[in-house]
Amino acid sequence: MKASLGYSLLELLISLSLLAIMTTVGLPIFTYSLNESDADASSQRIYRAWQHARSQALTQAKTLTLCGSNDGISCISPWQDQLILFNDIDGDHEPGEGEVVHNYPIEASRGSIQSRISFGLKYTKITQAGRSSLTGSFLYCSNTTEPIERKITWNQPGRPYYTGTNRNYTTRSSVHCES
Repeated sequence: MKASLGYSLLELLISLSLLAIMTTVGLPIFTYSLNESDADASSQRIYRAWQHARSQALTQAKTLTLCGSNDGISCISPWQDQLILFNDIDGDHEPGEGEVVHNYPIEASRGSIQSRISFGLKYTKITQAGRSSLTGSFLYCSNTTEPIERKITWNQPGRPYYTGTNRNYTTRSSVHCES
């Protein structure tokens, strides 16, 4: 009997066909898992940033302003890079020189964050008592074909809470990502 020195062309084609089928089935699931993971991580960073900003206002006994930003210089919505906590000394509702207390990197690489604050503002103030001047929310919206949403809402006492995901949006929220 002659010893085999490798694989036959038929064996190679069958193996490549099986690999292509498994990749076709597995890749969308893997991609969706990455997108879900980014949404969860971003919303958790936003939640922790809000809690830390509130504790900073309490600790420093100052009214501080919190807003979203992409450049660390101006408040915008939608945003995806960071939250800025600043002491708005000049009253212009924008972080100025010497006003920034803390930058919170959010890095929503697969989505953006929309600020939904009362009266359409891009910022909210947290008083020295830890209360928020306005109610509002930060809404994570994926940039992918599969819509993924996460929402962190805060109330006037200044406490943040999760109000749902796209799997659980019937609870306390009717606000969704803009298309």
